[in-house]
Amino acid sequence: DTIQTLLQNQIAYARSHGLGKLDIADMGREKTAMNALREVVDGSIQKRLDEFKLRIDLVNKQKNNLIWALVIGTAAGIAIFLAGTVMIIRLEDENEAIEDENQRAELRFRTVMNGINDGVYEINFVNETMYMSKELKAMLG
Repeated sequence: DTIQTLLQNQIAYARSHGLGKLDIADMGREKTAMNALREVVDGSIQKRLDEFKLRIDLVNKQKNNLIWALVIGTAAGIAIFLAGTVMIIRLEDENEAIEDENQRAELRFRTVMNGINDGVYEINFVNETMYMSKELKAMLG
């Protein structure tokens, strides 16, 4: 508003006094008006620069927050991956131990069954299979 008012005053003055007919006093007034205009423009430029600096600071803070989020997310992902790997290894070890125990129990069962010379059979309705010991097969012929 100040700039527009100043320019309108200069145009009105030039129209009323004629173009190119300025004296020393008029030049002093014009110089003072131009200095005032320069201060207004410099203030406006400084205000915009300050706003721009604030926006840059805000963007830098957001960029730093994003970088920290990526670092923390990556670290958490690695930790979850390692925990999952450890869990899988532990489950595989437990599975191997259970399979070994099962094989030993089956070996003991077969040894006992062969030692007592009795016939044994088992019907598995889930798998639709049937197991018969050698002794039972020998008894049945």
